[in-house]
Amino acid sequence: MAKKIFVCEEDIESILAEAKEQLLRGKHFNGVTIKQSLKSDNRNAWLCFTPTAWVKMTTLVAGFTTEVQWHGLVRRVSVNEFQIYDIIVPPHTVSATTVVSDQEKYTEWINALDDDTFNTLRFHGHSHVDMPVSPSATDTGYRENIVRQMPRPAEGDDSFYIFMIINKRLEWSAEIYDLTNNALYSTVAKEIDLDVTLDDGTDIDTFLFDARKRAVKETPVYQSYSSYGKGSYYGGKGNSYGGKSASNYDKPSAVVVTQPAKSAIQTQPASSATPTQPSKGATSTQPTQGATPAASLPSVPNAYGGYDYFDEYEGYDPEDVSDPFYYSENGRWH
Repeated sequence: MAKKIFVCEEDIESILAEAKEQLLRGKHFNGVTIKQSLKSDNRNAWLCFTPTAWVKMTTLVAGFTTEVQWHGLVRRVSVNEFQIYDIIVPPHTVSATTVVSDQEKYTEWINALDDDTFNTLRFHGHSHVDMPVSPSATDTGYRENIVRQMPRPAEGDDSFYIFMIINKRLEWSAEIYDLTNNALYSTVAKEIDLDVTLDDGTDIDTFLFDARKRAVKETPVYQSYSSYGKGSYYGGKGNSYGGKSASNYDKPSAVVVTQPAKSAIQTQPASSATPTQPSKGATSTQPTQGATPAASLPSVPNAYGGYDYFDEYEGYDPEDVSDPFYYSENGRWH
């Protein structure tokens, strides 16, 4: 809802009537103070950029790591629509949080503008880099100073000024002081819409809408979940990440622990017999390095709080670190 800038005759009558009512029903032994706000209405404004102006402005925002300011050339398209068709940069000093004009250089610059450019110089913008785009106290003071210098328009005059702040995320805020139509539009009250008008007369929102009809977003298909079986959260077989679960690896043959033949098992001598010692040069057989007892076969937690053991794998190579069940020297399965 746009605010009024000037007080009209009808506003004066309404304000005086309310003031009279307050005076009659109150006690005023400390004096009288009456403050009235001008009523808002439901008017909105439309802020349109040409491609040239939009590209120049956003290039300034992206190209500076500090704040930067600019002016814009504006034409009124309709009662509540304003088109910014070009951007120009005045001389000024920039820092991380401020833009400061050198008054002498700025005056020389603005006096050098031709009449058409000067008369359409109705837009001031600056960046807030990565900060929020709410106007600071300095910004508000600058705006009020500009507007105070603008006389109340005479019949037939077109008087307005636009202020804007934008950051690198393309977040923006704006105010439009339309003195001709006695309206102050603000993004705070969601009274301003912004668009970029393309050369063919369409706007950038229409272009994006048409593009979305052709670039259809893929809809993911979710299958039912099972811990280490066929289903998964992400549409693949096996575990909840779409790959094979540990129990569904292509099963090479299990680790085989070879038992000696019955005839090779050494029998214990009778109690009366004298135990024989192996001859001095004989070497006792050591188990093959890396052979793993069945009790240490690999296991993974299952969905029920227990463990699934892999005890039927063949071809297991304890020296092969690429084997999914490589058994390291510290006794852990990988």
